[in-house]
Amino acid sequence: WLSYSKENNFYRGQKINPLCNFLELNKKTDWNSIIIAPKIKKVIKRNVHNLYSNRDILAKNKISIKRGIILCGVPGTGKTMLCKVLANEMPMTIIYVLPSDIRRICDVSRICEMAKDLSPTLLILEDIDYIAEDRDFSGHGGNLCIELMNRMDGLQEEFKNVITIATTNMIDKVEKAIKNRPGRFDKVIEVDVPAAKERKKMIEMFTKNFKLHKDVDIKAIVKETEGMPGAFIFHISEYAAILAIEDKSMDKKDIAIVKQEHFNEAIEESKDKDFGCGSEYEPKEKMGFH
Repeated sequence: WLSYSKENNFYRGQKINPLCNFLELNKKTDWNSIIIAPKIKKVIKRNVHNLYSNRDILAKNKISIKRGIILCGVPGTGKTMLCKVLANEMPMTIIYVLPSDIRRICDVSRICEMAKDLSPTLLILEDIDYIAEDRDFSGHGGNLCIELMNRMDGLQEEFKNVITIATTNMIDKVEKAIKNRPGRFDKVIEVDVPAAKERKKMIEMFTKNFKLHKDVDIKAIVKETEGMPGAFIFHISEYAAILAIEDKSMDKKDIAIVKQEHFNEAIEESKDKDFGCGSEYEPKEKMGFH
């Protein structure tokens, strides 16, 4: 009966959190809705999409689709958005885990058991530094991290047919024995701040719902936003529209007409913001699932 229940589990192929609540994903969130360096997209697709698509051929060659990837970089560069795209598009079991879902060792073991029993599974671990903090850095034994390593190593039962994607804003804080170590996490991919070409595409995408005045200089905005993550560019684009509405700069249908001065003010207010590692006391944003 136990074997039968595992093979016919209702949750296999579903998109859930560790409490088996279904994720309400935005169906419009796909690769076209995210602007990211082509090389990053290529590596992720190769290690997730292609691996899953070739799983039957790989199985014939006695190769498991087990793979671990860490997405690292400063906040706001699109790591979570990448995870949402994969959660939305991959036709396999999705288990989306937030730091608040893991407080005890038994939580780690339970989630890993779920991932294994419902495989093929894409296991997404947000902010892995919370549970896999470097033991030299934290000064404690890192029991959660040790349990995660043991599970991924398959010490109790082989952790196969599970692709694990983890995110972190602080890769230096992640345990050395877990990052970039074949069998646990095979790759660490840095999701960097957008280049000029990507920033231009972002500005065009984020301003498509309102009008741009003829005095708007896209090239100047691209230059002024150098070094900013995509989340800040989105904020600047939206805030510029808010400033336009405050100035009554709208057409007859109340659609904002954004001028260069509105962008200048929005950029000026965002320039000195710290979008590095963030504050230790700043509350983490929720995933964005409704």
